[in-house]
Amino acid sequence: MRDEDRVLDFTFALPIAARGWRFWDDAHCSRSISGGTYENAISAIFDGWLPISLYPYAGIENGEIGLALALPPDRPQLALLRYDADQGRFEAVFHLEISSRAVKLHNKAAFDLSIYRFDPRWGFRSVIARHGEFYPEIYNTNTPIYDYTSAVLGSFLTPRWAEAALEHDRQRIYSA
Repeated sequence: MRDEDRVLDFTFALPIAARGWRFWDDAHCSRSISGGTYENAISAIFDGWLPISLYPYAGIENGEIGLALALPPDRPQLALLRYDADQGRFEAVFHLEISSRAVKLHNKAAFDLSIYRFDPRWGFRSVIARHGEFYPEIYNTNTPIYDYTSAVLGSFLTPRWAEAALEHDRQRIYSA
């Protein structure tokens, strides 16, 4: 094994002819699949483009069958979930790195992916609900959100906003 760091993209591809199906971007928007690639991507880095999925799941459906790809909510992974209509593949692209400096990982990189059905009548809401069924310990919370006295919408990219969010918590103000 070499001592240099290696970065690689690993693609899991599920072959499925889904032209004419719908790709769900979120709970409100879906697109009819014709040609090209369908994804709901953001960048994992702020000074370039490293596409990852906005949500840890993606769903396609044809009105009778719904199929989802999903990432576990308790394990950070840089991955892009998408449907490639030109190749006829429902894909998960994992951005991985192998480094000899990560001694506990022993020059290995791992990924985790779930494939499941969802109710196409409920679209993306069903994708989310089914994900919650697989990870109930993550989706259940004892946080008393109704005890908050106010709410603030902010950007938390700077240390100043991180400190403000802690102060909001102390004052029982919900930050989003």
